[in-house]
Amino acid sequence: MIDVTVVLYANLRVKAGVNSVRLSMPDNATVDDMLTNLKQQFPPLIPHLTEKIVISINKKIALRGDLLPDGAEVALLPPIGGGR
Repeated sequence: MIDVTVVLYANLRVKAGVNSVRLSMPDNATVDDMLTNLKQQFPPLIPHLTEKIVISINKKIALRGDLLPDGAEVALLPPIGGGR
């Protein structure tokens, strides 16, 4: 098992009702596996965890198929809206 801390930003934080969450995931879990876990724990996040969010692992941009390292900090950033 590996442990990761997921930090939520902007509307993701509001919808989940928490700033961050610690998850225990199986060995060889991917970012996509982690997103599935988050959707199960926080159903209000389901419509917001789309392809448009930016995901970083230890402050480096990550892809959904990337493996999660033990002890990683995963940040989820929604798209920025506004402007003209």
